[in-house]
Amino acid sequence: ARIASARPPAAKGDGMADDAGSSADEATDRGGGAGRAGWSSLAGLIALLKNKRFMYTTLGASFNDVGSYVLMAFQATFYERVYHLDPSSYAPVLAVVLPLGGIIGGVGGGWVADGAASTGRRAWMTVGATALSAPFMLASLQAQDATSSFAALLVGFCLSEAWRAPSANMARGCAPPESGASTVSLYLCIRNLVGGLGPLGVALLAQQLDGDLRSAMLLVPAAYVASAALFAAAEAEFSGEQRAAAAALVQVAVPSAADTPSGALSSVELNGGGGGAAAARVTVCSRAAPR
Repeated sequence: ARIASARPPAAKGDGMADDAGSSADEATDRGGGAGRAGWSSLAGLIALLKNKRFMYTTLGASFNDVGSYVLMAFQATFYERVYHLDPSSYAPVLAVVLPLGGIIGGVGGGWVADGAASTGRRAWMTVGATALSAPFMLASLQAQDATSSFAALLVGFCLSEAWRAPSANMARGCAPPESGASTVSLYLCIRNLVGGLGPLGVALLAQQLDGDLRSAMLLVPAAYVASAALFAAAEAEFSGEQRAAAAALVQVAVPSAADTPSGALSSVELNGGGGGAAAARVTVCSRAAPR
């Protein structure tokens, strides 16, 4: 979004653009959460629980953990029951597939998200990769042979791990810098509480389905779809907060056109839109009036 208006030409070295950009960054970093003043441990946690962006982000991560916890709890049993493999056959493969997928997805997701932040495309990692992991996980569970199942699992697990770094950054940006540890601790607490329900859910489903573990584990791709939807809501909330912060700063940084000498020009740009804690920035540029 680009907003153009007029203002008096800035004096050389006045630093107005930098001040406006810095103020916008701080407003976006807080993400609508409690500010520095009056922040306390209890009040801060309550503010975070009321913060839509924080809760959408945390629940998106939590539903992804539902799928991951199920894989950790039942993957070995799945290959024994469905493909009739013994531990000596599936254990070495899983020992490579899961860590390798986690490393590629986790590190790659963070690297790509940082690069995409400047173009507002962080959602490719949080929403896109998570949503795309669901059909690969479904293919892994429904494959006709173990080899195909392992191959689909590797791709699906890579994609399902790409959200971790950008999600943590999103959650961390919902509170002031001095509250980073408590913010992350609440984020992790909710994730563990919700994620732990995954194995319990699969166990109950398998019991209701007469021991059909393959069908019960369809909870995994379903959880990834729900995770992608929640991440999409978080990204939308972030974009809304960013626009609101920039619009508020435009009124402060750019005076009325009526007070502007002829020829002066300024512009306010909203950069980013999808990445990191400091994605909203108001940039004020000016062109001196002709002499």
